Amino acid sequence: MVMPVVIGVIAFGFIPVNLAYPWAILLGGVGASLLIHNIEGRRSHLLHGALPWIGIVAGAFFILLAMLQLTSLFTLKLVMGLFYGFPVTQLLYIVWAIWMGVHLVRSRSHGPVRGAAVASAAN
Repeated sequence: MVMPVVIGVIAFGFIPVNLAYPWAILLGGVGASLLIHNIEGRRSHLLHGALPWIGIVAGAFFILLAMLQLTSLFTLKLVMGLFYGFPVTQLLYIVWAIWMGVHLVRSRSHGPVRGAAVASAAN
């Protein structure tokens, strides 16, 4: 939540700061989070099938976009890669998020852990 506020203040406050760095940090952070959570979900057998792979690919694409954002000022081909890569990455992320929501709704939820409630009541 902090990063969009910083970008908005810089953009609308006419502060002369290069926006490539905040966007690269934002894209890289989202990508790293997607990569880590999907790899760990797959490793621990909480996620299975194509769902974690879509998350891993989307995370890798976000990290690639972050690297392109930092280097896009050099050539036109890199700018076009960033321009065309962003909608594809967003589409992958939307597919992953909807599928994850359906997976979470359909999963069997267990009741609250009794040991934690007893331990907190004892304190």
